Amino acid sequence: MSGGFRVENPFLSQLMPMALSSDLIMHLILTVSALHRAVALPAEQATLAHSYYHRALVLFRNSIDDYVHEGGAKIMALGVGSLVLCFTETVRGNRDGAIFKHLNAANNLVSSILANALVGQRSALEDFLVEFYVYVSTLSLISLDPKLSMQFTIHETIEAKAHALAGSPFVGSLCGCWIELLLLIPRVNTFVTNYDPSDCLSLSAESLAERFSLFATLQAEILSWLPPDKEANPALWYSGFFYREAVLVYLYTGTFQPSATVKKRTLGSDLIDTTVESALAYLDGIPSAAQNNTLLCWPLAIVGSCISDQEKRNKVRQRLQDMKSHLGIGNINDILDILDALWSENPEPTGPWGLHTFMKSQNLCFSFA
Repeated sequence: MSGGFRVENPFLSQLMPMALSSDLIMHLILTVSALHRAVALPAEQATLAHSYYHRALVLFRNSIDDYVHEGGAKIMALGVGSLVLCFTETVRGNRDGAIFKHLNAANNLVSSILANALVGQRSALEDFLVEFYVYVSTLSLISLDPKLSMQFTIHETIEAKAHALAGSPFVGSLCGCWIELLLLIPRVNTFVTNYDPSDCLSLSAESLAERFSLFATLQAEILSWLPPDKEANPALWYSGFFYREAVLVYLYTGTFQPSATVKKRTLGSDLIDTTVESALAYLDGIPSAAQNNTLLCWPLAIVGSCISDQEKRNKVRQRLQDMKSHLGIGNINDILDILDALWSENPEPTGPWGLHTFMKSQNLCFSFA
């Protein structure tokens, strides 16, 4: 569950003490454990995992009712519980979008916790809540139509706390050192959603200049981001740069077209191809058995959707297969399946912005977090 960048694992240091006083948190931890075993041993563990999962949903609903009638005493457990429920959906490999219901609840609950002067004071638990929410929410946007994703805007209270973390030497268990990059993803989404390349010929010079300025600002912010010194933590360094290149690819593919979808080479297609190559080079620096592979689903999907070369596709496929074997998390298998289906139907690269449409055609909706 943790990327392994910290000596202290907050899933243990923060959740376990809460579980001793909260039936909801205790049951959710048991649920995640049961679901994890069911991924590895589905025939033997599926019934038990199913029972734990549905019991967890009942406990969460009951806790919501108690909170509505009794006030704020249970809000911390509810906020943590809503985020752990998001994680249960990725562990079990849910494919019908259930995670987005939990994400909506988490947005309201976590922002309420942070806004409470008595509860939301700066602490390791608060940092973990902010990091957890930013990680799940930003990396899930790719599953949605960009125009619909606006309804999952990060609450301003959470966003302010997240920017404070980004401005500090914070290294998290889920966002590593790159929480600043994740906060750029919704901005890229907004830029691309408001930008239609077919409108370029009809735009005024002033509007074109504004578009270019927005693009250049996003590009500069992404390129200016750097991870901590490589010698201090090579895994963090390589993972950080892998994420940086993936966010760049996300921006470039939303602005330009992948090379195979245009009739001739362009500056935009060259930018995409060069950045994909760079991303794959950084991926090579991350051992396939390293713990931080659990955090790489989103960048692997972004980069993988832009590849036509079979050798490079096999590199991404093999990494996901290794992650599936080592980690046993359901959505890794989902991402592997969707990329295989995408590659099978599209010999040429399509880019990440069509993933939500392709997933919809397959009746799939899951998170890439």
